[in-house]
Amino acid sequence: MTHVCQIWGGYAAVYDQIHNDFPFNAGYHMMIVVIATSSTVEFGLKNVYETLIGRLTDTRDLEAMTEEDQFNARFTRDYVNFLDTALGTNLISGRGLGRLWVETSLYGPHPLRKWERKYFLTTELAVKTVYGWLIGLGTKTAYEEAKPTTAVVVNYLPAGIQLSLPDLKILKRFPDGSAIITLPRYTPFCSTPARWYGRTSLSRKSQGILRRS
Repeated sequence: MTHVCQIWGGYAAVYDQIHNDFPFNAGYHMMIVVIATSSTVEFGLKNVYETLIGRLTDTRDLEAMTEEDQFNARFTRDYVNFLDTALGTNLISGRGLGRLWVETSLYGPHPLRKWERKYFLTTELAVKTVYGWLIGLGTKTAYEEAKPTTAVVVNYLPAGIQLSLPDLKILKRFPDGSAIITLPRYTPFCSTPARWYGRTSLSRKSQGILRRS
């Protein structure tokens, strides 16, 4: 359950750092609590299942992995890469459910483990598909559709910055040298160029997502 501690611990640490600088955003906190709670339930159920059942069907260390275990490793990697650039989960989970039954055979070595994994992965992907769809529906009801960029207020713009950050768009410049710009969201925002830009031209109190009226 280390992941669960990391989720809630990270949430608490970030809030502790910013709560004196920014107004409380109920919508953002609700989103994080919903995601963290669902992740806590997911990891808790998985921990119980793998301890009681998954461990019994698992292959030995020197034995080859089943097709289903190999598929799970590939899909988990694809899932993480997908979440680096978007928040929707139902699309990739639905596709993964189809891929599971296309990319794995019905018969093969370790049949008990093979079919136990089919059951486990089918259940997990089906639940995530429905859950992701419901979350997306609720999000669209409360907010506008998520944009791939984040608007930021910066103190100044270094000359030639757009050559280093081609995804940066300038929305407005001000006489004092500050500006409103947009940067890509999610993992691209945390990439090396964005981190460099944050260190050189953004002050802690000037950073912020701009709300549109």
